[in-house]
Amino acid sequence: MPIRGDLWRVVLIGAVAVLLWQLADVLLLLFLACLIAAVVRGAADRLADGLSAPPQLMLGVVIVLLTLVTLAAAFWIGPAVAGQLGDLVTRLSDSLQALRDHYSQTAAGRAVTGHIPSVQAVMQKLFGNVFTVASLTLGALGSLFVVVVVSLYLAISPALYVNGLVRLLPRQHRPLAHDVMHELGHDLRLWLLGQLVDMLAVGVLSAIGLFWLGVPVPFALATLAGLFTIVPYFGAITAAVPAILVAMTGGWMPVLWVIVIFAGCHAIEGYVLAPLVQRHMVRLPPALTIIAMTIAAALFGALGIIVGTPLAVAAVVIVRRVYLEQVLGDPVV
Repeated sequence: MPIRGDLWRVVLIGAVAVLLWQLADVLLLLFLACLIAAVVRGAADRLADGLSAPPQLMLGVVIVLLTLVTLAAAFWIGPAVAGQLGDLVTRLSDSLQALRDHYSQTAAGRAVTGHIPSVQAVMQKLFGNVFTVASLTLGALGSLFVVVVVSLYLAISPALYVNGLVRLLPRQHRPLAHDVMHELGHDLRLWLLGQLVDMLAVGVLSAIGLFWLGVPVPFALATLAGLFTIVPYFGAITAAVPAILVAMTGGWMPVLWVIVIFAGCHAIEGYVLAPLVQRHMVRLPPALTIIAMTIAAALFGALGIIVGTPLAVAAVVIVRRVYLEQVLGDPVV
């Protein structure tokens, strides 16, 4: 009987593991919703404490403000950025073709430029035909809708879902589970706030620098720079590549200035803004961050690159509170 019981446990664990693997994309979207809900609810609770107002009222205020800011950005900034993004694709294509024409005169140049795909080939490989683009767009919009709706429900009644999840555990483990869930929400909220500060700073500073330099489509390039900043370390390098290619049409001096601008933006973010906010934000060791992104990207693709770091933040909390403190008995630090 004990052997049969152990066999059933192994089968049950294996079935759950397979189910979780098949639902990996859904679980990642749910994790993103939890991340957004933690930030929204945290902001509402902070306002409620500061103004001595009901938390639910402040939650409504925060949601309305976020909605108005999003709509205002989409109305005033969105069309300009969207137009510049279309122009950016054309300019990148022209820049790559100019590089091929200039350096393909020698054998070494042909060896290098021959491996550089065209923008059209990259777009075709990523999206395929019109129907694939439409399906990907609808899928992305559907996923975004699910994330937004779920995050709103989680932010409105976080205790309902936390208590329901904790009740799945044995009674003796429920107090620890509550503490771990609270710490997870706290650390993930601080991590996302730190990332938003970094993204906003890099986007604004690069937009100012590129506009001052006279680089074409500066706001589209700055938008990409801000968005890519959510990927630690590698995002800064990736964001600089389109700007460098666009600047190449004006000669090497604009290229050098673009490199200076991006290096300056990330220097200001790393050495000026980071010391001001790092006391209140969660920052992982660089090696752990890179390892987490690499593993998440290998397992989950592009979405894993985005959620790799917050997953590592959550893993660090769980390992410290559950394994180190409860299993090994290490003291709380």
